Amino acid sequence: MTRPASKGGPPPPRWRPAPHLPLNIQQAQPVKMSYTRESLPPGLGPGHTLSIVQHNWLGSWDVFLSLFNSFASAKSPPLIVCLQDPPVWRNGLPSHSGFTSFAPSATSRRTRVAFYVFRSLIHMATITPIFTCRSDIATLEIAAPSLFGMTVERFHIINCYSVWGKTITESTVAPALALSLSPFPTLLVGDFNIHHLSGDPLRKHNFSELKASFPYFSRAAEHRYTLLNTLEVHTCFPLQGCSRSSVLDLAFASPTLVPFFQEWATDLPSTGSEHVAITIRLAHPITSPLPPAPNSVRTDWPNLEPQLKETKSPPPSDPPN
Repeated sequence: MTRPASKGGPPPPRWRPAPHLPLNIQQAQPVKMSYTRESLPPGLGPGHTLSIVQHNWLGSWDVFLSLFNSFASAKSPPLIVCLQDPPVWRNGLPSHSGFTSFAPSATSRRTRVAFYVFRSLIHMATITPIFTCRSDIATLEIAAPSLFGMTVERFHIINCYSVWGKTITESTVAPALALSLSPFPTLLVGDFNIHHLSGDPLRKHNFSELKASFPYFSRAAEHRYTLLNTLEVHTCFPLQGCSRSSVLDLAFASPTLVPFFQEWATDLPSTGSEHVAITIRLAHPITSPLPPAPNSVRTDWPNLEPQLKETKSPPPSDPPN
């Protein structure tokens, strides 16, 4: 069933609705982002955190609404959202107030990845999307003077959505393409549809799963990429009861980005997708001010001096024989 057309044309269809969402969430409407004065991102220097969300939408309009509506009450609202399998309507992405979307143009294939960037960030930094002829991988470059208060002036976010090819050991996004060697700090996020001991050591992996995932983790080790996922925290919970939960959504950081990594969390509410929304927080390595030094001017010396005179240091211990 489609909704009545408006003056701007028919609205996008509600493809693949999430059946286990409450009715009030399934019928939610886009709301304006309500960043408070305290949560409004003032900059990218020391003491400020850059929150990035990655999520597989399953092509669902309901998941889109649920995810963006949850940002209004988030602990640290994201400035960048990296999506896999976004809903597409007439070759376009759904829009949301406060965010600008970037996605590779798909001619013969459907768009598989997209970025949503908070518009205030566009005024603080130079945002450059880097697309190729593929619709399942894209790069976003963020450039700003003294990014995070250090000499780093730019970093890359690579967003990919890889699925099985002709066989279970073949993937549509090859390891060499996803885990490329970059001169800039790089964050790689995506739904890789692979299983590996590094993210889920308690899972019983079969030979085919390990054979499919080994090239990715071997490539990551070769270029010193670090897996950011919290160990044993599953990211995919299939709606079919016969399937096991697993770790399919991965995040890797290049060695030059690792010092800025602060947290990998799944603290956003459920969106109705099989996948959980993941928040990655980056910041200057020193995110809190140094403890204050003693103030000798305000010290109560008249009362303190007698105590200092009575203080005796313990005698030195005898040297060993």
